[in-house]
Amino acid sequence: MIGTQTLLQQTSTLLHLCLSRFEVGRSTTTDLLRMSKRIAIRESTEDTIRTVLFELAGSAVHGLAVTPTSLSTLLHFLATQAFPKRTSISATAQAQQARVLSESAAGCLAVLLRVHPSISGATDTDVGMTIALQAATILLDAEVASPGQTSHTLVSIMSEAAQVQLGVFVNILLASIHIHLGQARQRIISLYPLLARAMSLSLRGSADFLTVQDAAGDGAELLSLVFVAIRLAILAAHDPPSDVSERGFGDDAVEALWARVWPDWHRLLTLSFNPGSVNEVSDPRSPKPCTHLHSSRYEQ
Repeated sequence: MIGTQTLLQQTSTLLHLCLSRFEVGRSTTTDLLRMSKRIAIRESTEDTIRTVLFELAGSAVHGLAVTPTSLSTLLHFLATQAFPKRTSISATAQAQQARVLSESAAGCLAVLLRVHPSISGATDTDVGMTIALQAATILLDAEVASPGQTSHTLVSIMSEAAQVQLGVFVNILLASIHIHLGQARQRIISLYPLLARAMSLSLRGSADFLTVQDAAGDGAELLSLVFVAIRLAILAAHDPPSDVSERGFGDDAVEALWARVWPDWHRLLTLSFNPGSVNEVSDPRSPKPCTHLHSSRYEQ
């Protein structure tokens, strides 16, 4: 009869193989983690399921090619299951968590830029959005654990097209409204000048498209992305519940952002009402999906 420990080790080996080559969903790993934890405690042995997930999650964010579904599963593990709550762990464990999250930041940015080998090809839209939000969540967790990590990581996107930069910021802001960041939120808000710059460049691009035939709707896509970014920037400016000083900081940041983008916004509105405009600005309340964040012709 196979012993419990042997069965756990064999299951871990099989899990490693499946995650590396096939699609493994989140529910499967969650059930295995629950089972392996009970066995590890009862048998006083290593939780090999957790070890496999931890190792593969690290490999995946550093560029290991897996299926999109498995990448989503591994990022979910790293974002929500790999570490206990920070309030209940020792200083040594907190340091380890900060190190792992910091080392994962560059890989998560590669996911947001869609240059990770696991999602470089065609990916289901829902899976792609889930993966992007998970990667953004890990970036935010890294910022909480290691202040300044986000700004350090995002330096490399300044040479990307403005539309690509907006796509990264949109995912980070969307992830941030579901997380209590505390003081880290002010550091995220301090990046709004970079966001405003990308928004201004995108508005200029959208306005330029009004003067040429734009059958593909690239101008409308740029404008839709700007609208999404503005809405999320406003929502993400406050960390509920927040004190008066934090609210003041967020309000000032949004005001400065709006002041930065208004000239380009005004130019876009002026051109849209010009009788000589070739294209009309579409209704921003019903934007078209932004599925080609890396095809923008508007570089810095």
